[in-house]
Amino acid sequence: MNQFSVMFEISLSKESFKFSSSHFTIFDETRAEPLHGHNYYVSVTLRFHDWDKQTAMAHDFSTLKKEIQTLCDSLDEKVLIALESSFIKTQKEEDGLWVYFAKKRYFFPSEDLVELPTTNITCEALAYYLCQKLCQNLSAIKNLTSVKVTTQETRGQSASNTQKITQHITDTSKSNTTKGSTPC
Repeated sequence: MNQFSVMFEISLSKESFKFSSSHFTIFDETRAEPLHGHNYYVSVTLRFHDWDKQTAMAHDFSTLKKEIQTLCDSLDEKVLIALESSFIKTQKEEDGLWVYFAKKRYFFPSEDLVELPTTNITCEALAYYLCQKLCQNLSAIKNLTSVKVTTQETRGQSASNTQKITQHITDTSKSNTTKGSTPC
């Protein structure tokens, strides 16, 4: 008799999973796009290795939707700056941030700015950032095996990042290590 493992995939792509942000993508030390904006749309696919047989759910959709919405809201109507770029220099002021690139300089008020731990603001970097944040925020979900985030910056133009959850399962009779999972 064949044995089958149970796997579930939940895909969430709501109209509200969006954010409008400004940025400029840097190509090299002298070339970058002009400062401009996009209406980004986010979709998320989560994979689970099991489900709760009593509730017939891999996980409650409502908690997942709240996490995604919170991340989108944190980037909405903000200027996104790549803090780890070797091509820009920044100078913090009490009320904002100066950003220098090649011969350009910008000043952004603190309340209009999100500084991201990335080297550039690209569709790929945003998908990676959002996927990392979701992995961190959902790390307590024991049956979660992977998270995929797709960020669409214009219709037909998107990037996706998938991160697998690494499981640390040990035999407690041989070690004091407890069972658990580490995000991505």
